[in-house]
Amino acid sequence: MRRCLQKASRERLHDVADVRIEIDDRSGDGTSVASPRHDARPMKIAVLALISGAALSSVSWWLGTRESRATAAPVHLNLLLANQAASFGHLNGNRELAISPDGQKIVYVATSGGTRHLVLRPLGNADGRTIEGSDGATTAFFSPDSEWIAFDKGSELQKAAGSTS
Repeated sequence: MRRCLQKASRERLHDVADVRIEIDDRSGDGTSVASPRHDARPMKIAVLALISGAALSSVSWWLGTRESRATAAPVHLNLLLANQAASFGHLNGNRELAISPDGQKIVYVATSGGTRHLVLRPLGNADGRTIEGSDGATTAFFSPDSEWIAFDKGSELQKAAGSTS
């Protein structure tokens, strides 16, 4: 090792291969060159600690992001129609009943006095209201935000406010 550190370049070893040859020569003389023993235990402990930490972090993240998935209470719906008739099926491929995306209202086609019209009703109430201008409507559906009702009236598509007040 001293020859590697010589200040004069002609006295210094220039290549790692030269060092290896010197070490082999020393070993062949019966003198052994002691290599420092590399202890692998600290490396194994560090790797195990890293893996354990990653596993614990993953489990705690998973537990923290899990939501309780409580089921909603079932809603039972009875439609009692006074002086109205409703079939709630498909009339020539048209839907006669629609539930709002927010699950709070229904709209259906009803007939009273021989005229078809739409009735909007909140699910919590027994009474609904007739949607003005929906005479002759054959089908209805809600907008994705449940704020509007679109309906087919003859060859036209019209809309009405989806509020129940």
